[in-house]
Amino acid sequence: MKSSLPLTIFLSVAYLSLTVKAFLPRINLASGESETKDHTLITRYGLLKTSMLFFMDNPQYLRDKTLTGFLFDVLRDLSETPNAAKDIIDTISPKIKFINAINEIESANVEMDSFPMNTVAAIHFDGEQFLEGSQRLIRLRQELITLLLRGDKLQHARNLAGNALHTLQSFYSRSNWIELGNTLPLNALAQPGSDIWQENIIAGATEPTCRDCLSDEQSNESTDTCVNNLITWKLTSGYRSGQDIKKPVDMGKCSHGGQTDDSRLRPATGGINKDSSSKLESPHASLHKIAADMAFEATSIFLNDVRSAVGDDIFAKFLNLQSKKTMALVIDVSGSMHDEIDDVKKISIEFVRQTLEKKGASFTYILVPFSDPEVGPMTVTSKGDVVIEAVNNLIASGGGDCPELGMTGLYQALLHCLPESIIYYFSDADAKDEWRRNEVTSLAKQKRVKINFILSGQCSSRRRRDLSQIRTKRSANHRARRTVQGQALYKDLATQTGGQVLETSKAAVADIVKVIDPVGFSNSSADLKEVGLLSVEESRAQYFSSDIFLVDIDSTLESLVLILTAASSPGLQITSVQGNSNMQEKIITSSSTLSVEEVTNLVSGSLKLTVSCNGPYTLQVTGSSPIDFTYQLLDVEDMVRGTTRRVVGNPLRGQMLLLTLNFVGQNIDAVSNLTLVGVDGTDLQTFNITQGEGFYQDSYYVTFIPSPDRFRLKVTGFDTSGARFQRVKPTLFTLGNVKLSQNVDSRNNSNAIFPGETLELEINVENSGDTQTLYFTASDDLSYFNSISSNQSTLGKNDTLTLRVTLVAPSNATYGVTSTVTVFAAQNSDFSQVVNFMVLFVTVASKDTDLSPPSCNVTNQTGSCAGVYGRPECMSSTWFAHVTFSDTGEGLLSITSRENRNGSLTVATFSQGAVNTSIQASFQSNCCHPKVVFVGLDLVGNMGTCSVSLIPDIVAFGAKPNTTAVSLRSEETTKVPFTLTNLGSRGSFSFHVTKTASLISYVIPFSLALDANASAAGHVVIASRNDTNQLEKLTVTAVAQSDTVNNKEVTLFDIQVSVLSETQPTTPATTPFTTPATTPALKQIRLEAVAPKSHQSIKPGARLELNFSVTNLAAVETFTFNVLSNQSSITGRVQSSSVSLESNQTTPFLLILSSQQDASPGTVTQVNVTATPASHNADIRQLGIFSLTVTTDRKLPVKNDDLENEDSGKEIGLEKWKLGLIIGAVTFSVLLITLLVICRINHDSKKRPINRANSNHGATNHLQPDNIDLVIVNSHA
Repeated sequence: MKSSLPLTIFLSVAYLSLTVKAFLPRINLASGESETKDHTLITRYGLLKTSMLFFMDNPQYLRDKTLTGFLFDVLRDLSETPNAAKDIIDTISPKIKFINAINEIESANVEMDSFPMNTVAAIHFDGEQFLEGSQRLIRLRQELITLLLRGDKLQHARNLAGNALHTLQSFYSRSNWIELGNTLPLNALAQPGSDIWQENIIAGATEPTCRDCLSDEQSNESTDTCVNNLITWKLTSGYRSGQDIKKPVDMGKCSHGGQTDDSRLRPATGGINKDSSSKLESPHASLHKIAADMAFEATSIFLNDVRSAVGDDIFAKFLNLQSKKTMALVIDVSGSMHDEIDDVKKISIEFVRQTLEKKGASFTYILVPFSDPEVGPMTVTSKGDVVIEAVNNLIASGGGDCPELGMTGLYQALLHCLPESIIYYFSDADAKDEWRRNEVTSLAKQKRVKINFILSGQCSSRRRRDLSQIRTKRSANHRARRTVQGQALYKDLATQTGGQVLETSKAAVADIVKVIDPVGFSNSSADLKEVGLLSVEESRAQYFSSDIFLVDIDSTLESLVLILTAASSPGLQITSVQGNSNMQEKIITSSSTLSVEEVTNLVSGSLKLTVSCNGPYTLQVTGSSPIDFTYQLLDVEDMVRGTTRRVVGNPLRGQMLLLTLNFVGQNIDAVSNLTLVGVDGTDLQTFNITQGEGFYQDSYYVTFIPSPDRFRLKVTGFDTSGARFQRVKPTLFTLGNVKLSQNVDSRNNSNAIFPGETLELEINVENSGDTQTLYFTASDDLSYFNSISSNQSTLGKNDTLTLRVTLVAPSNATYGVTSTVTVFAAQNSDFSQVVNFMVLFVTVASKDTDLSPPSCNVTNQTGSCAGVYGRPECMSSTWFAHVTFSDTGEGLLSITSRENRNGSLTVATFSQGAVNTSIQASFQSNCCHPKVVFVGLDLVGNMGTCSVSLIPDIVAFGAKPNTTAVSLRSEETTKVPFTLTNLGSRGSFSFHVTKTASLISYVIPFSLALDANASAAGHVVIASRNDTNQLEKLTVTAVAQSDTVNNKEVTLFDIQVSVLSETQPTTPATTPFTTPATTPALKQIRLEAVAPKSHQSIKPGARLELNFSVTNLAAVETFTFNVLSNQSSITGRVQSSSVSLESNQTTPFLLILSSQQDASPGTVTQVNVTATPASHNADIRQLGIFSLTVTTDRKLPVKNDDLENEDSGKEIGLEKWKLGLIIGAVTFSVLLITLLVICRINHDSKKRPINRANSNHGATNHLQPDNIDLVIVNSHA
């Protein structure tokens, strides 16, 4: 689909100009065909690999627990195949929440390339800032772990993770780690206590590290001008202009390089960055992919380390996996609310019970009771029985005066609810703490939370009522007007968040509370979501006779809920434009001011909604559907550099915005438009949406400059049936002229505050409008806020101001505690007209970095599992392990166990923060589970472990490479695919390749966790460093991560690599057994394949035929085709299996796969098709043509009478075929005669060849479009 003109311009500029970062931040703004892997992709794939390993241990978070086998297969292609990421995300149950978590981490990563963070060299490991960059990583890791262990403010935890991952990934594109020949990530990079930064490892301050790169006159187009500019074997990185660390003059230091780095023009000229695949922007572009692969693996290692430290339950929360939906109730429990509380109890308890019965539907429950002066106790849990108990404990009492602390209750619920939740607020009183409205509004909009207010009774007469009067006077007519101020507060909050104010009598509360679960969402399919379709607010106080709205109904909508509120006489007529007579309407509740209806039995098309009432009125339409989207709204800060930042607060008027969208639901055919919708529901401005390409094909983007002052987001498209869909998000965006942003202190860019000390935050204020006087204040939820300067200022057009927000932490503040700080700018001193706000987080951390993890020692071990492990009697054999932990730094926080969920851990009582004290722990288990890992954490997140195993793990593999000999030229890269079967015990393994002077080689994946007898696939990446014309031997090994193994390292296979000369491409390499005079020239082998789709399915006992073709791009050669499978249940052969191919000849083939009758459903098989050349001097002995993933489907039941009549059915089918052939021949003859007659009559027409219709008869089309997926070029020369 076509994009808008601003988007096209922006994409072009962004692609050409995203050059001043460690890797690129968002190359997705450019063509998906780019070979560059940006920070977004590297972060996503690192997260997905970690998540895959997590899901294998925790399959309850998958749609189907049998999908763990599928994940093994996807792992190999994760960073290579565009579909791989989507395939993984589609297996996850709380999909949209998981996508939100990924997006938050990715955006926090990318924002490190925005001002002012892009000026700090240590953030990017620029300017040889290795010690400073490593210290930053360690500090961020410690803050992340301590924050996660606290269990709240997970949004900030994702920010910290993104910040840390940016620095971690930058190390591999900015330093010379790759050029030094390293083929594995530097695991010690973020580890406390590492001695990697010794002076003899890092280049000294005055030590030359680079020579000038070649000038254009000295090089030719095929030569990298900077390929040999490094002159040191120590660790170094490039200096970059515009940063706080300047390049030394005339010392021979390396530059970052690229067109936007001015330092590249000063000696040593050029640069060494590997940020992109463009030689213009990255002088060492040829090593970009290797750097990206290593950064991807380092990302996964970092996240796995965090998982090990915090445990799987907390890590699941970090990934937003523990909840798909939220039920949040904020309830006034003052005395006059007795009857409402009874009704709320009934509906909420029924809601919870239904969710407990529904498989796959996980909820977060939030309950905040409030009155005056009490708020709480608050309940936040994912356990239904806990929230039922809390609801049952609600008692109406107190509340002598009228207003209550409702805003404080809302604020507490907002702090703990998930993004895109709905909060239901119940009260019969005004809010006493209206001063908190700005905090509530800002936090709700930042989290995109919708607030619905259910208000009963009145405020003014509460003092004169008692409980007995309330119970005896439940009358629908006993109403009094709420105060104007209180009514305005609730309506404004509802408008800002997309909610509604539902006012009702006490007698009708039992009906109105049904809006909590209007159509049984608690008991609906886990894939169904409550989606917004229409939001209307009409503020005019007049009679409306026929306001008409149209709503698109797609094929996935199962039901609708329509809520109309009005001053009086609400009327709603619902008409199917298509005339659907089966549509059913049901009144949920109706009163003089409110109408709630449910509509079912929908058909695709449109509904016409006709509103009649006395205004003002509001109308909301929601539906139940699997199709929904989540989004990020970003400021495009600099079009030249392509930097973006999340919009926090109100967007700036005239600012270009980037909206990124991710959809869930398998029924989407196309996403077409973004429409900005007014408060009254009218369409104001429309933009075209563009689908991403390549690795971003599952995402959508649109850049736009909004014109309306206030708008909501509506996205439209088409489902797979061709029906048009629309989805509306509730949050109201308001444009302004004031922008707030943080000026990060380079010494403390994580906003850490230390116990008993002061933190000063610098906030930049920019006024892009006319001269105005602004007032400023701040607040936070932990009362750390102390002062702000200045609190008032007059700013002219384009003027700026720096605010200083001072926070003070108490001396006993706990590490990891995080305060949510909100800064406001308003046009009046009472802050009733807030023009913008920003939300940020401050975390309590240790001032003196503790780099020493707790120590662990195994003191005793009893029991034996020899001879019983793996046998039935293992259950009755028990063992014990005893350890001691001690810490010399900040003190011990916790002792837990991993890798054994069946035993029991016992820990001696100790006080958190215990220092220089031995703490004992023991573990008991049976011999069916003979291993355990003890984990000790200190107060700042350092982790110490010790492992116990009653049996040694067996390390043994079966490895099958596609070939054991390859050839390539200088600066070329090739891959050798292989399959791997774990013949030993379950374990985690890293893969290594021997180092050589002329080659850079590594294995993808770098590491893997494998169950016993499990299979996986991978490939060895081999890149030549220079033109050596020699033969190299590479040995691929697997190294066990556990120390309790029979073999720490085992050899998988060897590969012979010929590095060919550019000037003599066919000259062979010499070996000790040959001489250049007698060795025949190596024959180049190169094939191109048009392969079937990479993912296929087959039923047990079935046969699958797939077409493919092969083109010989080299000299004439005879090939034998073979099919390799890593599962015995699937076998295959190629027809014809042996064929001679002329140069440039294309030949079709048929791949025949067969499945055994007893093949297990859900089994995932890796199938490799190979070709072996007949020539003895071929430069490769076996060539991988393509690989397939074949999943065994569930076998459909076959009726007995079907089997008995199989032969007769075949005979009947044969007779039908003959009859059809006769009919076809007769029909063809008639058509042919008719054609001849027409041609004869029309003398002015040219005669058509009568045999054209027969041109395809008798030939087989071997390249059916629905079978073909990709073209693969296989070359090893």
